[in-house]
Amino acid sequence: MQLSIITINYNDQKGLEDTFKSVFAQTHQQFEYVVIDGGSTDGSKALIEQYADKIDYWVSEKDTGIFNAMNKGIKAAKGDYLLFLNSGDTFYNYEVLQQAVQQISNEHQIYYGDVQRVFNNRVTTIKTYPKILKFSFFVDSAIAHQSAIIKKTLFDDVFYFNENYKVFADWEFFVCAICKYNVPYKHLGLVVANYDMGGISSDASTQKKYSLERENTYKKYFSHFYEDGLVFVEFKQLLNNPRMKLFLKIDQSKFIRKLNYAWLKLLSIFAK
Repeated sequence: MQLSIITINYNDQKGLEDTFKSVFAQTHQQFEYVVIDGGSTDGSKALIEQYADKIDYWVSEKDTGIFNAMNKGIKAAKGDYLLFLNSGDTFYNYEVLQQAVQQISNEHQIYYGDVQRVFNNRVTTIKTYPKILKFSFFVDSAIAHQSAIIKKTLFDDVFYFNENYKVFADWEFFVCAICKYNVPYKHLGLVVANYDMGGISSDASTQKKYSLERENTYKKYFSHFYEDGLVFVEFKQLLNNPRMKLFLKIDQSKFIRKLNYAWLKLLSIFAK
């Protein structure tokens, strides 16, 4: 099994260097490295040239966006499996790639792990993904491409990233591959990457702005579940409401439940 790591970048020299250092520091070095730069003007190209002896393929030219660049990387890669680690993203530790590749075989076409979220160089939380990926999971969530190792031929079998999308093309790929085409997948059971939350897909205002992309995917590929999906989103939003969380937390306490029951019983006595 040959692995290709793909890094895309545009005017993020600092993030690109962080990614380079993380990739080159891995204890497992049996991989092809592909770098796709969008014609950066901030010194990124010079940085790529500096590390050119460690890069198997690179190009610095204009593209039409994130997913056009990722598709370029797919087409250029020669590996059987692909991992996207974009500029600013890094591996969780030096041995994670070694641990991940030991679990990869032709049995599954998508392998995915967990991610540690990083915002402004500060660790926030570790995002753990479920072992079973139901359609309900994808209604308002997605696995991170930074932690996913994908069989290259799957892009020919399903489709390449939708270049008309600005944010949700990777989500569209995963939900269709897993929920529509029943592609076999496996959770790796380890944290794969540090996910740079400063990217466009992580911005809350951007997510809301481009939510129409997600809606278009529902209508195109899952039209029979579209209305149910909207109801489910509203239900999950209700559960995430701070007051509802407090209520559920209180309700889980046996002492509070007994106290509430006693209080209601007392009220009923006075009511009589």
